[in-house]
Amino acid sequence: MGIGVNKRISVRDALLELSKIYAIEVGDRMIIFEIPKRTRTLAETLGLELELFPKIVRS
Repeated sequence: MGIGVNKRISVRDALLELSKIYAIEVGDRMIIFEIPKRTRTLAETLGLELELFPKIVRS
């Protein structure tokens, strides 16, 4: 599956890509893990803020 500005992507595939964003809570801080390039490109193309989608992992 290639994600580009001119490619079509289903809602299901978009949600799958965005589900790859993880964050960890350490005390009172939240750290977002490295975001895959395809996911970052998709979010930028759609004009989304990546901080809206992280799965929270508690330490």
